[in-house]
Amino acid sequence: MSGNDKPTKMIIKDAEKKLLNINSIPGAAETGVNAIDHANTVMTVIDTTSATYLQPLKTFNTVVNTIANVSFIA
Repeated sequence: MSGNDKPTKMIIKDAEKKLLNINSIPGAAETGVNAIDHANTVMTVIDTTSATYLQPLKTFNTVVNTIANVSFIA
């Protein structure tokens, strides 16, 4: 081994030690991520509810407009 190998090995060991102490997401950021996840869930529920109730109204609106246009033409 050459004389330069020891500092390189020490640098690698220090980096490995630091990597072992890394948390994936800090506490405050984790809270933010969880809040965003909950908001996404709420938006999905709202979208589903909107589709459930708005689609029949849109269909009704289309039918009424079609009848109104036919009545107007006749």
